[in-house]
Amino acid sequence: MKLSTKSRYAIRALLDLIESYVDKPVSIRDIAERQNVSLRYLENIFHDLKCEGILESTKGKNGGFIPSADIEKIPVLKIIETLEGRISVVDCTDAPKSCKKSPLCPSRTIWKKLNDRIRETLDGTTLGDLLEKQ
Repeated sequence: MKLSTKSRYAIRALLDLIESYVDKPVSIRDIAERQNVSLRYLENIFHDLKCEGILESTKGKNGGFIPSADIEKIPVLKIIETLEGRISVVDCTDAPKSCKKSPLCPSRTIWKKLNDRIRETLDGTTLGDLLEKQ
């Protein structure tokens, strides 16, 4: 399992937005420049995050993005799964019936344990936690 640039850029851009936001919308163009990310790519990412309620936006000359009221409490897992879909190291951890060998597979236990730890870590880490570590 390898996360795409979509999730990594999203987290960086969201942290940038949170730090830059001071009572007025933040330009996505400015975030893209500061983070060295394609504007078009970041627009697509922010669109998905807006649809999920993580961001709000305003249009017009002074438009831009505004973090949701509780953005610092949002788990990293929610951001990643919004953009990438459900995280799973192997298919059988989420859908045991997808593999005929699953009930007898001696390695399924370790994959399940690994998958659970990854999900717990990402779900237990918020954007606020990451801001504190910066």
